Amino acid sequence: MPEVRDGYIIDFISGIEIKATPEEVGAVQIFSRILVNDYNYTLRS
Repeated sequence: MPEVRDGYIIDFISGIEIKATPEEVGAVQIFSRILVNDYNYTLRS
């Protein structure tokens, strides 16, 4: 796995490095995982 810069995370949906804002970490990423894992939404490439 590639190293991620400080203050950044890997986006669950796109797999790209994004800024780790409080909203991104505390809401967007969590709900993205729930939609995919619990509700079977598909990841499109």
